[in-house]
Amino acid sequence: MTPSSLPVCVTCGFPLDSEDSVTLIGRSLAHVDCQRPRALTAEERLLLAAYGWNHTVADCETCQRSYRLPELVATPVDGLTHFCPFCRGDMIDEVRAHLYRCTTLPDKVRRKANAARDTTRRLVKRFRELADAGDVLRRETEVALRSLRETMRGLPSTRTMPGRTEGSTDDNQQSI
Repeated sequence: MTPSSLPVCVTCGFPLDSEDSVTLIGRSLAHVDCQRPRALTAEERLLLAAYGWNHTVADCETCQRSYRLPELVATPVDGLTHFCPFCRGDMIDEVRAHLYRCTTLPDKVRRKANAARDTTRRLVKRFRELADAGDVLRRETEVALRSLRETMRGLPSTRTMPGRTEGSTDDNQQSI
């Protein structure tokens, strides 16, 4: 897929990834938070606060430590969240992965959360497919128009001015 065919956020103009948190704006896609494309959605944060507060939600491979949600670092000034307090490693993927497999969530809630996430991924993928198809059609149109123009350049001109016949000049016109 070419970079120009990637779906882009209508707010910031950066490409959308299937792992980004996205929302619909009209018929277009946008990051939930353009400064942090992979940030947790409001629903994910609410589920973590309600069901993941008191147990391990992330393991830092670098530090070999496990963390509960309130132990992860958040820096409100720059808006970054879910970092290891020791190595500052980004833990967002681990936190999100935990959420979607967490057994403390009621089964129905976990299934619906997974369904919503999968639907979002499919939506971004479908936007990409449509962008690819549009890119192919655009290139086919450019080739067809180029071919038409080349063919037209090779043809003799048959255009005449009003009041003239083909091949006539001002010298051949008779005055009345």
